[in-house]
Amino acid sequence: MSSQSAWRTIPHDLPANAGWASRPRYAPSDFITLLWRERWLMLGVFLVILALGVVFAMTLKKAYSAESSILIQLGQEYVYEPRAGRIHYRTFAQPRVKRIELAHIDFSCATGARFVDMGAERWGDVTTSMHPWDPEANLRLVQQSFGKSRVPIPAAAEHAVASFPDRFRCTEPSP
Repeated sequence: MSSQSAWRTIPHDLPANAGWASRPRYAPSDFITLLWRERWLMLGVFLVILALGVVFAMTLKKAYSAESSILIQLGQEYVYEPRAGRIHYRTFAQPRVKRIELAHIDFSCATGARFVDMGAERWGDVTTSMHPWDPEANLRLVQQSFGKSRVPIPAAAEHAVASFPDRFRCTEPSP
């Protein structure tokens, strides 16, 4: 009994049990012939894609702008000193150091919450610059601060930031 080897069969021959589902086999030289027959179609597709790429590349901006900044800071910019009862801070807009003296603030529920404009042109002790909490004033301050940002901030995010302190309720400590 002899079996047919793959080395002995010719690619164009049909298998021994050829039926309706068998297909002719292609030799490597057949692929080259098929590609050569469709060379104009391939060239046309290539030229269309090339033209689209060139048109797209020509419509891009010719000049690009870039910005960078280097911030070199020595020391801590936001410092909380619990023993001294002080908070030191500064901002990019106002680099001079500001200070809040916690000993001068009444933290009782009767006085209510207070806030300070951190970007104001003041320095040194800003404890006396703190204002009674007002949601509208805080919203204006948040909108003013976000307005300086180069990234557009959604109005809902501004309102969420401005109303954040409203989530806290003051309770007097029990004696």
